[in-house]
Amino acid sequence: MFLFHLFSNNKTMSMQLATCVLVMLMGLVCGFPSGPPVGDFPSLCASMTPQHGSSSPTTGSPPFEISVSSTNFTKDNAITVTIQSPGSTTFEGLFVQARVSDADFATNSAIGTFSSFSSNTGGLTCSSNANSAWGHTSKDNRASASAQWTYSAGCDDIGPVAFRATVVVELTEYYVDIRSENLLFDRSNCQDNDDDDPDNGAGTITSSMIMIAASIICYMVLMI
Repeated sequence: MFLFHLFSNNKTMSMQLATCVLVMLMGLVCGFPSGPPVGDFPSLCASMTPQHGSSSPTTGSPPFEISVSSTNFTKDNAITVTIQSPGSTTFEGLFVQARVSDADFATNSAIGTFSSFSSNTGGLTCSSNANSAWGHTSKDNRASASAQWTYSAGCDDIGPVAFRATVVVELTEYYVDIRSENLLFDRSNCQDNDDDDPDNGAGTITSSMIMIAASIICYMVLMI
């Protein structure tokens, strides 16, 4: 009787263990294709490397490229960003951010915000900033994806900016650090400090005239 109970208990525990393992495996297999899991893996926002178990990024030239609608970015003006393959390679997943090009990648946070997403893609929250990253929302194969990106942080020149992407062909084939060309900051939507005070120039002229008049009066007094 004791052996029967022991066998029954062991059988029950084995079934429970098998169920737990199956659930965990399903999570690993389905996690990334259904969307970059930045909530479960915050480090993904910094490294931009998928959590695909023992899989490593695919080496060699990636069969994808990032194109932009403008090589300059201005305050509050949207730029269209497109991920596509020059050939016929399709992809299941993507994860895109804008980063300052000449900053340390490990400590360089995503900047700007994404919007107007193509189908089955959407915005992601990284470093507590909503829509600072862009990724897939389904594992459907696609030949391209696009979104708009806007920089609204201010008028300081933060240096050249580039879009960086991770693109997933399938679970064991993915490419990291795909880069766009550099975008340069354009101040055309910004006003200089002098422009914020329309009377600044007039005030300077008035002060100069007063100084000249005072000098003439002092000279006349001394001559008397």
